[in-house]
Amino acid sequence: MKKILHYILFAALMFLFSACDSGKDKIYGDDALSDSNAHVDDEMTEYMERPDSDTYPGGGGTKTDPDNPVTDDVEETDDNPSVDVNDETPDETDEGIYSEDPSVGTCESGRVAENQKTLVLDRLNYIRSLHDLPPVVYEEDDDVVTAECSLIIAANKQLSHTPDNSWKCFSADAYTGCNKSNIFIQWGGDPLSFPSESVVDAFMTDENVESLGHRRWFIDPWLAHISFGRVDDTYNKVLGSAIKVINDTEQSIASSSIEYVAYPYEYYPAELYNDNVMMSFTLIYDRNNKWTNNKISFASSAIAITDPSNKTMKISGMKFDNDGYGVPNNIRWFAEGIKSGVKYNVVITNVKVNTTFKNYSYWFELK
Repeated sequence: MKKILHYILFAALMFLFSACDSGKDKIYGDDALSDSNAHVDDEMTEYMERPDSDTYPGGGGTKTDPDNPVTDDVEETDDNPSVDVNDETPDETDEGIYSEDPSVGTCESGRVAENQKTLVLDRLNYIRSLHDLPPVVYEEDDDVVTAECSLIIAANKQLSHTPDNSWKCFSADAYTGCNKSNIFIQWGGDPLSFPSESVVDAFMTDENVESLGHRRWFIDPWLAHISFGRVDDTYNKVLGSAIKVINDTEQSIASSSIEYVAYPYEYYPAELYNDNVMMSFTLIYDRNNKWTNNKISFASSAIAITDPSNKTMKISGMKFDNDGYGVPNNIRWFAEGIKSGVKYNVVITNVKVNTTFKNYSYWFELK
Protein backbone atom coordinates (compact mmCIF):
# COMPACT_ATOMS: atom_id res chain seq x y z
CA MET A 1 0.00 0.00 0.00
CA LYS A 2 2.82 2.40 0.88
CA LYS A 3 4.41 1.80 -2.52
CA ILE A 4 1.09 2.44 -4.29
CA LEU A 5 0.59 5.70 -2.39
CA HIS A 6 4.13 6.72 -3.33
CA TYR A 7 3.38 6.20 -7.01
CA ILE A 8 0.08 8.06 -6.74
CA LEU A 9 1.87 11.01 -5.12
CA PHE A 10 4.53 11.04 -7.78
CA ALA A 11 1.98 10.84 -10.60
CA ALA A 12 0.08 13.76 -9.09
CA LEU A 13 3.10 16.05 -9.17
CA MET A 14 3.57 18.05 -12.38
CA PHE A 15 7.18 18.66 -13.29
CA LEU A 16 8.51 21.41 -15.56
CA PHE A 17 12.08 20.49 -16.38
CA SER A 18 14.92 22.90 -16.80
CA ALA A 19 16.74 22.04 -20.03
CA CYS A 20 20.08 20.29 -19.70
CA ASP A 21 21.09 19.94 -23.35
CA SER A 22 24.23 20.43 -25.35
CA GLY A 23 24.76 23.85 -26.83
CA LYS A 24 27.28 25.48 -24.53
CA ASP A 25 30.63 23.95 -25.26
CA LYS A 26 32.36 25.48 -22.24
CA ILE A 27 30.50 24.58 -19.08
CA TYR A 28 33.55 24.48 -16.84
CA GLY A 29 34.97 27.95 -17.25
CA ASP A 30 37.90 29.30 -15.28
CA ASP A 31 35.96 32.54 -14.87
CA ALA A 32 33.11 30.89 -12.97
CA LEU A 33 34.88 31.63 -9.68
CA SER A 34 36.92 34.70 -10.47
CA ASP A 35 36.54 36.36 -7.06
CA SER A 36 39.65 35.86 -4.97
CA ASN A 37 37.52 35.33 -1.87
CA ALA A 38 36.15 32.05 -3.25
CA HIS A 39 39.22 30.00 -2.19
CA VAL A 40 38.56 27.25 -4.70
CA ASP A 41 41.07 24.51 -5.42
CA ASP A 42 42.77 24.62 -8.81
CA GLU A 43 41.40 21.19 -9.68
CA MET A 44 37.90 22.68 -9.85
CA THR A 45 38.68 24.09 -13.28
CA GLU A 46 40.15 20.85 -14.60
CA TYR A 47 37.02 18.69 -14.78
CA MET A 48 35.94 17.01 -17.99
CA GLU A 49 33.47 19.16 -19.90
CA ARG A 50 29.93 18.58 -18.74
CA PRO A 51 27.76 18.22 -21.84
CA ASP A 52 24.34 18.68 -20.29
CA SER A 53 23.61 22.37 -20.03
CA ASP A 54 21.94 24.81 -22.41
CA THR A 55 19.93 27.99 -22.19
CA TYR A 56 18.66 26.88 -18.80
CA PRO A 57 21.73 25.67 -16.94
CA GLY A 58 21.43 22.78 -14.56
CA GLY A 59 18.65 20.29 -14.59
CA GLY A 60 15.92 18.66 -12.59
CA GLY A 61 12.28 19.31 -11.99
CA THR A 62 10.09 22.02 -10.61
CA LYS A 63 6.60 21.72 -9.21
CA THR A 64 4.94 25.06 -9.76
CA ASP A 65 2.20 26.18 -7.42
CA PRO A 66 -0.69 27.00 -9.83
CA ASP A 67 -1.98 29.67 -7.46
CA ASN A 68 1.42 31.31 -7.12
CA PRO A 69 3.44 30.73 -10.30
CA VAL A 70 7.18 31.23 -10.07
CA THR A 71 9.52 32.59 -12.72
CA ASP A 72 13.30 32.75 -12.83
CA ASP A 73 13.22 36.26 -11.35
CA VAL A 74 11.45 36.06 -7.99
CA GLU A 75 10.36 39.47 -6.72
CA GLU A 76 10.77 40.05 -3.00
CA THR A 77 7.55 41.23 -1.36
CA ASP A 78 6.06 41.11 2.10
CA ASP A 79 4.24 37.93 1.08
CA ASN A 80 7.26 36.45 -0.64
CA PRO A 81 10.41 37.23 1.36
CA SER A 82 13.72 36.21 -0.10
CA VAL A 83 15.55 33.31 1.47
CA ASP A 84 18.31 35.44 2.93
CA VAL A 85 15.91 37.05 5.41
CA ASN A 86 14.50 33.70 6.45
CA ASP A 87 16.18 33.46 9.83
CA GLU A 88 13.05 32.11 11.49
CA THR A 89 12.36 28.97 9.48
CA PRO A 90 9.74 26.95 11.39
CA ASP A 91 10.99 23.75 12.99
CA GLU A 92 9.09 21.44 10.67
CA THR A 93 11.81 19.05 9.56
CA ASP A 94 10.76 15.43 9.31
CA GLU A 95 12.70 13.00 11.45
CA GLY A 96 12.46 10.52 8.60
CA ILE A 97 14.37 12.81 6.22
CA TYR A 98 17.20 14.31 8.28
CA SER A 99 19.56 13.14 10.96
CA GLU A 100 20.64 16.78 11.31
CA ASP A 101 18.17 19.49 10.33
CA PRO A 102 19.18 22.00 7.63
CA SER A 103 18.66 25.74 8.04
CA VAL A 104 18.60 27.76 4.84
CA GLY A 105 18.48 31.05 6.71
CA THR A 106 21.81 30.35 8.45
CA CYS A 107 23.35 28.43 5.51
CA GLU A 108 23.46 25.07 7.26
CA SER A 109 22.99 22.11 4.94
CA GLY A 110 22.22 19.56 7.64
CA ARG A 111 22.56 15.79 7.12
CA VAL A 112 20.22 13.54 5.20
CA ALA A 113 19.14 10.47 7.18
CA GLU A 114 20.59 7.09 6.23
CA ASN A 115 17.17 5.72 5.33
CA GLN A 116 16.78 8.46 2.69
CA LYS A 117 20.10 7.56 1.11
CA THR A 118 19.01 3.94 1.04
CA LEU A 119 15.68 4.79 -0.58
CA VAL A 120 17.42 6.73 -3.36
CA LEU A 121 20.10 4.08 -3.92
CA ASP A 122 17.56 1.25 -3.94
CA ARG A 123 15.28 3.07 -6.37
CA LEU A 124 18.14 3.75 -8.77
CA ASN A 125 19.45 0.19 -8.55
CA TYR A 126 15.95 -1.18 -9.10
CA ILE A 127 15.68 0.86 -12.30
CA ARG A 128 19.17 -0.18 -13.39
CA SER A 129 18.19 -3.81 -12.86
CA LEU A 130 15.33 -3.36 -15.34
CA HIS A 131 18.00 -2.59 -17.96
CA ASP A 132 20.23 -5.51 -16.88
CA LEU A 133 22.79 -3.03 -15.57
CA PRO A 134 25.02 -3.66 -12.56
CA PRO A 135 24.11 -1.88 -9.32
CA VAL A 136 25.94 1.17 -8.01
CA VAL A 137 27.09 1.73 -4.44
CA TYR A 138 26.76 4.71 -2.15
CA GLU A 139 29.76 7.01 -1.62
CA GLU A 140 29.52 8.64 1.81
CA ASP A 141 32.57 10.82 1.20
CA ASP A 142 30.62 12.81 -1.41
CA ASP A 143 27.76 13.69 0.94
CA VAL A 144 29.24 17.05 1.86
CA VAL A 145 29.28 18.30 -1.73
CA THR A 146 25.76 17.10 -2.58
CA ALA A 147 24.45 18.61 0.67
CA GLU A 148 26.09 21.98 0.01
CA CYS A 149 24.85 22.01 -3.60
CA SER A 150 21.32 21.25 -2.40
CA LEU A 151 21.62 24.12 0.10
CA ILE A 152 22.48 26.78 -2.47
CA ILE A 153 19.73 25.55 -4.80
CA ALA A 154 17.18 26.00 -2.02
CA ALA A 155 18.72 29.28 -0.85
CA ASN A 156 18.82 30.87 -4.31
CA LYS A 157 15.72 29.20 -5.78
CA GLN A 158 17.52 28.37 -8.99
CA LEU A 159 19.69 25.76 -10.70
CA SER A 160 23.19 25.96 -12.11
CA HIS A 161 26.04 23.52 -12.57
CA THR A 162 28.42 26.46 -12.22
CA PRO A 163 27.23 28.68 -9.35
CA ASP A 164 29.62 31.42 -8.30
CA ASN A 165 30.33 33.23 -5.06
CA SER A 166 27.54 35.74 -5.66
CA TRP A 167 25.13 32.98 -4.67
CA LYS A 168 23.79 32.89 -1.13
CA CYS A 169 25.42 30.14 0.97
CA PHE A 170 28.11 29.63 -1.69
CA SER A 171 31.08 27.38 -0.93
CA ALA A 172 33.69 25.45 -2.89
CA ASP A 173 31.92 22.23 -1.88
CA ALA A 174 28.65 23.60 -3.24
CA TYR A 175 30.31 24.36 -6.56
CA THR A 176 31.82 20.87 -6.77
CA GLY A 177 28.51 19.24 -5.88
CA CYS A 178 26.50 21.17 -8.46
CA ASN A 179 29.26 20.76 -11.03
CA LYS A 180 29.31 16.95 -10.79
CA SER A 181 25.67 16.15 -10.10
CA ASN A 182 22.21 15.89 -11.55
CA ILE A 183 20.48 18.80 -9.81
CA PHE A 184 16.83 19.33 -8.95
CA ILE A 185 14.45 21.94 -7.60
CA GLN A 186 10.79 21.69 -6.56
CA TRP A 187 8.44 24.54 -5.77
CA GLY A 188 5.14 24.70 -3.93
CA GLY A 189 3.32 22.70 -1.30
CA ASP A 190 5.03 21.06 1.65
CA PRO A 191 8.47 20.00 0.39
CA LEU A 192 8.82 17.51 3.24
CA SER A 193 5.97 15.48 1.73
CA PHE A 194 7.98 14.88 -1.44
CA PRO A 195 9.61 11.40 -1.39
CA SER A 196 13.37 11.46 -1.93
CA GLU A 197 13.21 8.52 -4.34
CA SER A 198 10.90 10.54 -6.60
CA VAL A 199 13.92 12.69 -7.45
CA VAL A 200 15.33 9.59 -9.15
CA ASP A 201 12.09 9.09 -11.08
CA ALA A 202 12.08 12.72 -12.22
CA PHE A 203 15.59 12.39 -13.62
CA MET A 204 14.70 9.12 -15.34
CA THR A 205 11.68 10.49 -17.19
CA ASP A 206 13.65 13.67 -17.99
CA GLU A 207 10.65 15.52 -19.41
CA ASN A 208 11.52 18.63 -21.42
CA VAL A 209 15.24 17.76 -21.37
CA GLU A 210 16.12 17.35 -25.03
CA SER A 211 19.42 15.58 -24.42
CA LEU A 212 18.06 13.21 -21.74
CA GLY A 213 21.24 14.12 -19.91
CA HIS A 214 20.03 13.08 -16.45
CA ARG A 215 18.67 9.69 -17.49
CA ARG A 216 21.82 8.92 -19.38
CA TRP A 217 24.01 9.43 -16.32
CA PHE A 218 21.75 7.11 -14.31
CA ILE A 219 21.70 4.25 -16.83
CA ASP A 220 25.35 4.56 -17.74
CA PRO A 221 26.60 0.94 -17.45
CA TRP A 222 29.94 2.20 -16.12
CA LEU A 223 28.47 4.35 -13.30
CA ALA A 224 30.07 3.11 -10.08
CA HIS A 225 28.66 5.17 -7.21
CA ILE A 226 26.39 8.05 -6.24
CA SER A 227 25.75 10.42 -3.36
CA PHE A 228 22.42 12.07 -2.54
CA GLY A 229 21.80 15.51 -1.06
CA ARG A 230 18.60 17.28 -0.12
CA VAL A 231 17.67 20.55 1.61
CA ASP A 232 14.09 21.62 2.30
CA ASP A 233 13.18 25.26 2.95
CA THR A 234 9.73 24.81 4.47
CA TYR A 235 9.21 28.55 4.91
CA ASN A 236 9.55 29.31 1.20
CA LYS A 237 8.30 25.89 0.09
CA VAL A 238 11.43 25.01 -1.90
CA LEU A 239 13.31 21.74 -2.13
CA GLY A 240 16.84 21.55 -3.55
CA SER A 241 18.51 18.24 -4.32
CA ALA A 242 21.60 16.79 -6.00
CA ILE A 243 22.72 13.29 -6.96
CA LYS A 244 26.41 13.08 -7.79
CA VAL A 245 27.12 11.12 -10.98
CA ILE A 246 30.44 12.44 -12.33
CA ASN A 247 33.19 10.48 -10.61
CA ASP A 248 36.85 9.67 -11.06
CA THR A 249 36.18 5.92 -11.06
CA GLU A 250 34.14 3.59 -13.24
CA GLN A 251 33.01 0.05 -12.68
CA SER A 252 34.07 -2.66 -15.11
CA ILE A 253 31.45 -4.26 -17.37
CA ALA A 254 33.99 -6.27 -19.36
CA SER A 255 32.56 -9.60 -18.19
CA SER A 256 28.92 -8.60 -18.73
CA SER A 257 26.72 -9.34 -21.74
CA ILE A 258 25.38 -5.79 -22.12
CA GLU A 259 24.81 -4.92 -25.79
CA TYR A 260 22.61 -1.87 -25.49
CA VAL A 261 20.56 0.18 -23.03
CA ALA A 262 16.98 0.77 -24.19
CA TYR A 263 14.26 2.80 -22.45
CA PRO A 264 11.61 1.58 -21.79
CA TYR A 265 12.77 -2.02 -21.90
CA GLU A 266 10.82 -5.26 -21.53
CA TYR A 267 8.44 -5.13 -18.54
CA TYR A 268 8.72 -1.54 -17.36
CA PRO A 269 7.02 0.56 -14.63
CA ALA A 270 4.19 2.56 -16.18
CA GLU A 271 4.84 5.49 -13.83
CA LEU A 272 8.17 6.09 -15.56
CA TYR A 273 6.61 6.79 -18.96
CA ASN A 274 3.99 9.12 -20.46
CA ASP A 275 3.39 10.85 -23.78
CA ASN A 276 5.85 13.62 -22.86
CA VAL A 277 8.71 11.21 -22.16
CA MET A 278 11.24 10.32 -24.85
CA MET A 279 12.27 6.75 -25.50
CA SER A 280 15.99 6.13 -25.92
CA PHE A 281 18.62 3.65 -27.05
CA THR A 282 22.37 3.50 -26.44
CA LEU A 283 24.58 0.93 -28.15
CA ILE A 284 27.39 -0.76 -26.20
CA TYR A 285 29.63 -2.63 -28.62
CA ASP A 286 32.87 -2.30 -26.67
CA ARG A 287 32.52 -3.23 -23.00
CA ASN A 288 36.24 -2.81 -22.34
CA ASN A 289 36.55 0.85 -23.28
CA LYS A 290 33.64 3.18 -22.62
CA TRP A 291 34.60 5.95 -25.01
CA THR A 292 35.27 3.67 -27.96
CA ASN A 293 31.48 3.51 -28.12
CA ASN A 294 31.29 7.04 -29.48
CA LYS A 295 32.22 5.67 -32.91
CA ILE A 296 28.55 5.10 -33.65
CA SER A 297 26.38 6.85 -36.21
CA PHE A 298 22.59 6.93 -36.20
CA ALA A 299 22.49 9.29 -39.18
CA SER A 300 20.97 6.63 -41.47
CA SER A 301 18.92 4.90 -38.79
CA ALA A 302 15.18 4.36 -38.77
CA ILE A 303 12.96 3.33 -35.86
CA ALA A 304 9.79 1.24 -36.09
CA ILE A 305 7.50 0.41 -33.17
CA THR A 306 4.67 -2.07 -33.75
CA ASP A 307 1.86 -3.35 -31.55
CA PRO A 308 0.58 -6.98 -31.41
CA SER A 309 -1.65 -6.35 -34.45
CA ASN A 310 1.43 -5.15 -36.36
CA LYS A 311 0.18 -1.56 -36.35
CA THR A 312 3.06 0.90 -36.65
CA MET A 313 3.09 3.58 -33.97
CA LYS A 314 3.81 7.19 -34.94
CA ILE A 315 7.31 8.41 -34.07
CA SER A 316 8.46 12.03 -33.95
CA GLY A 317 11.27 14.27 -32.74
CA MET A 318 14.07 11.77 -33.31
CA LYS A 319 17.49 13.07 -32.25
CA PHE A 320 20.87 11.48 -31.74
CA ASP A 321 24.37 12.44 -30.60
CA ASN A 322 27.75 11.17 -29.46
CA ASP A 323 28.28 14.00 -26.99
CA GLY A 324 28.99 11.92 -23.91
CA TYR A 325 26.08 12.73 -21.63
CA GLY A 326 26.82 9.87 -19.26
CA VAL A 327 26.92 7.42 -22.16
CA PRO A 328 28.96 7.80 -25.37
CA ASN A 329 26.06 7.59 -27.85
CA ASN A 330 22.31 7.96 -27.82
CA ILE A 331 19.28 8.07 -30.10
CA ARG A 332 15.92 9.20 -28.73
CA TRP A 333 12.39 9.86 -29.93
CA PHE A 334 8.75 10.37 -28.99
CA ALA A 335 6.11 7.73 -29.71
CA GLU A 336 2.36 8.36 -29.85
CA GLY A 337 -0.44 6.15 -28.58
CA ILE A 338 1.57 3.89 -26.26
CA LYS A 339 -0.71 2.07 -23.80
CA SER A 340 -0.03 0.11 -20.64
CA GLY A 341 -0.45 -3.65 -20.82
CA VAL A 342 0.43 -3.83 -24.50
CA LYS A 343 3.61 -5.49 -25.76
CA TYR A 344 5.41 -3.40 -28.37
CA ASN A 345 8.27 -4.44 -30.61
CA VAL A 346 11.01 -1.94 -31.46
CA VAL A 347 13.36 -2.26 -34.42
CA ILE A 348 16.25 0.14 -35.03
CA THR A 349 17.86 -0.29 -38.43
CA ASN A 350 21.03 0.96 -40.13
CA VAL A 351 23.10 1.73 -37.06
CA LYS A 352 26.63 2.34 -38.29
CA VAL A 353 29.21 0.68 -36.07
CA ASN A 354 32.62 1.69 -37.41
CA THR A 355 32.10 0.72 -41.07
CA THR A 356 29.35 -1.87 -40.61
CA PHE A 357 25.58 -1.28 -40.57
CA LYS A 358 23.61 -3.28 -38.03
CA ASN A 359 20.01 -3.68 -36.88
CA TYR A 360 18.72 -4.09 -33.31
CA SER A 361 15.37 -5.20 -31.89
CA TYR A 362 13.77 -5.50 -28.47
CA TRP A 363 10.34 -5.26 -26.84
CA PHE A 364 8.69 -3.41 -23.98
CA GLU A 365 5.43 -3.45 -22.07
CA LEU A 366 4.36 -0.87 -19.51
CA LYS A 367 3.06 -2.52 -16.33
